[in-house]
Amino acid sequence: MKKILSVVLAFSLLTGVNANATSYDDSLYVSEEQYLNGPDYYSEEYQSELDLDDLYRSIQVQSSTDDEQPEQRTLTITGHLQENSYYCGPASAQIVIQHDTGTLYLQSTLASYMQTNSSNGTYVYRLCNALNTYTNKTYYYRLASQYSLFSYLYQNINNNKLMVLNMDMTYVDSTYTSHTGHYVVACGYYKSATGTPQTNKVYYYDPYSPHAGYHWATEAAIINGTNHNAGYFIC
Repeated sequence: MKKILSVVLAFSLLTGVNANATSYDDSLYVSEEQYLNGPDYYSEEYQSELDLDDLYRSIQVQSSTDDEQPEQRTLTITGHLQENSYYCGPASAQIVIQHDTGTLYLQSTLASYMQTNSSNGTYVYRLCNALNTYTNKTYYYRLASQYSLFSYLYQNINNNKLMVLNMDMTYVDSTYTSHTGHYVVACGYYKSATGTPQTNKVYYYDPYSPHAGYHWATEAAIINGTNHNAGYFIC
């Protein structure tokens, strides 16, 4: 049933049935999970916004002073445990919003705004919208298969901005055994001397007990976990 729905969704996108979109690449194929988490991702309007953000980032770009030297930076955040099994989205939003504004919103308040529920959790685009509503910064969601996640993390952290990751944690943390999507907050990086996905690392906070706390994972593992879920990261 899921494959059938995926084909129908992809066909709808190609034929312009989605009323929220303007036009799409004829070669596009979108899975059900990818579509539900980012229904407007391939619209011309949203892609234009991403292009403008990339232009702004190119002006603000920061690079290492010596590419052959390891580099590490982490941001100080206040971690919060998610209040139930499907509140990883509200908990992650709560952490980012508090970091950006100093205001601590209830997870239930954010869950209501994002329409979080026990069946679907929190869709990526809704979490991104919440960050744009409750903070003074601008966030976008992007596909890890199209953009360099670590490059965006590197620039975000150097500009005091967090990143929200949505992953299948079994590819990131061996203590996870269930293949379900999960949100964590990326708050630091380690850029190795070689700068490869196998040696670069991402520092993140996991709000889900008993895994809760700060962890390091390789860039490769983070990308793998992201691509095995809906595929998006929020930066």
